[in-house]
Amino acid sequence: MAAGSSPTTHISLQGRALTLTRVLWAAIFVVAFLVFAFGIPLRYTQFRSDVISLQLPHYGLSGNLYARYRLALEVSAVLIFWFLGLLIFWRKPNDRLAIFISIFLITFGLTSLPDYSIAGAYEVYRPAGFLLLSRIITFVARPSLFAFFYLFPTGRFVPRWTKLLLLAIALLQIPWIFFPNSPLSPPNWPPVVFNLLGFSFWASMAFAQLYRYRRTASPTQRQQIKWLALGIALSTAILPLYFIVQTNPPSDSSSFGWLIFHGFVSPLFAFLMIFIPFSIAIGILHYRLWEIDFLINRSLVYGALTMLLALLFGGSLLIISQVFQTFTNQQHTIGALVVAALLFGMLFQPARIRLQRFVDRRFYNIQIDYHPGAPSPGIGMVGQTHFGAYKNLQRIGRGGMAEVFKADHPTLRRPVAIKLLPPQLAGEADFRRRFAREAQMIANLKHSNIVQVFDFGELGETSYMVMEFINGPDLDTYLKERGRLTLPEAQPIIQDVASALDYAHAQGLVHRDIKASNVILEPVTVAAGDRSRRTHRAVLADFGIAKIVGGGGTRFTQTGGVLGTFDYIAPEQIQAQEEIDGRADIYAFGVMVYYMLTGELPFQNRNPGALLLAHITHPPPTPA
Repeated sequence: MAAGSSPTTHISLQGRALTLTRVLWAAIFVVAFLVFAFGIPLRYTQFRSDVISLQLPHYGLSGNLYARYRLALEVSAVLIFWFLGLLIFWRKPNDRLAIFISIFLITFGLTSLPDYSIAGAYEVYRPAGFLLLSRIITFVARPSLFAFFYLFPTGRFVPRWTKLLLLAIALLQIPWIFFPNSPLSPPNWPPVVFNLLGFSFWASMAFAQLYRYRRTASPTQRQQIKWLALGIALSTAILPLYFIVQTNPPSDSSSFGWLIFHGFVSPLFAFLMIFIPFSIAIGILHYRLWEIDFLINRSLVYGALTMLLALLFGGSLLIISQVFQTFTNQQHTIGALVVAALLFGMLFQPARIRLQRFVDRRFYNIQIDYHPGAPSPGIGMVGQTHFGAYKNLQRIGRGGMAEVFKADHPTLRRPVAIKLLPPQLAGEADFRRRFAREAQMIANLKHSNIVQVFDFGELGETSYMVMEFINGPDLDTYLKERGRLTLPEAQPIIQDVASALDYAHAQGLVHRDIKASNVILEPVTVAAGDRSRRTHRAVLADFGIAKIVGGGGTRFTQTGGVLGTFDYIAPEQIQAQEEIDGRADIYAFGVMVYYMLTGELPFQNRNPGALLLAHITHPPPTPA
């Protein structure tokens, strides 16, 4: 099956099948609740008689404190598993996979790890009657773990042979759980066979998800798998430290450090398993699925940054300490710490930006720099009332690329708009050639829905364009005042802008910066009896300015910390493709139409990196 062809809709249950499934779910939940309620005092007794609890009073700590702490962690973890399991069942009560995952979370929360589970207390104290209930829950939970990895996220076995593997796992659980002393119980087998079989089963779960991700998963399903992988990574991130301590225990197992680690720190490792049900819930409920790419992006950056700066900090601390000792014959630990900390602070931001750029370009193909830079300097026209022969200058707008002034034309006897480009660009020979070439092409555009260019050139060190002045608000301002438009209200504007783009693309020109603030609405007079909805003429401005200023259209400047262009930018512009054609305009035009009809932009994020990733990876939200 080709990638992306897997069905994205889970199997819905109906009629008698749905009724029986819900009855089964309710029966399992009741049994799990009984095991949980009656297992709490058993677990507390077990903790209170633990060797750690008995040794803590020698150090002035209460054994009751330890038992309550351990019990609080486990009860909290179970309740989190249950809350998310119940949430999934409530949100998708007819979905077969959702019901199964709900059962999996409810039972697995009680049996997550042999040493850290409430169900495990029943095997110690073996209370009459309830031991069987505990074993039933364990029997449901263990195969469910493997079944989850074989089924998630579509509810179908992938690869298909995992169905037979799950059957073998379930059959092995019968003697293991219900007849633990039987020679058929896997723990009673030769260690080599038992360990090899266990490794094979665990490896099959990872293989099933990797196979599904690479061979059959759709884009949405891949996002669900990424969330699962992130939850597992967060839950196991601290395990290397745990194993290091476990393999290098203190010589005195009754020492205070050993008691604190095994009594208070080690249980936190098991508690971190709560990240797994959270990631499962996000995946199965499709909640913020597409934000995983940004989380992975930042995890790569800050993970590498932490390791790099930790090495630099430790190394610099040793070197500085040695320098202090060499020149003063004394150890100045505090001074060395201060100097190393200052060095750490100086390197943090530059190192973060460099690592961010590396990750963006190597892993996500983001080829434009979106990090905050110095604001664009002004044109230097403050207080001036004329520009060449143009008089009565009034600044009416400023963006990251230019400033716009209203002025009186000396011969046309009408107001015009003058766009002045940053003077520092005039020193670039490539810019001057590009400006002359592109400005001439823009001036040749003759269309009622494109701002007409009357003149262009250079005056001193300032490049300028003289355009017709449109007395009306831009579309962005209009939408912020009006809110979303109805389809009849939006249709004339959509037709005007589409007509302008069709004409320009036919002339071989690409706008490259379509956005609501570049569409000016000129009020029109509606004739008496005219029932049409047209109240404005939409005029497209700033044609080609992005290419003139940015060359390939990928150099964007920042003013006041706002990167408004990124709300509309096409993926090919983010990835700095060599040939940017009219399709980039159509993409941005689609974003603008979405904004007009819904009152919101399809992708919204205050972080520019997350916004760019959204354009590359996220499917657009439905306007409905």
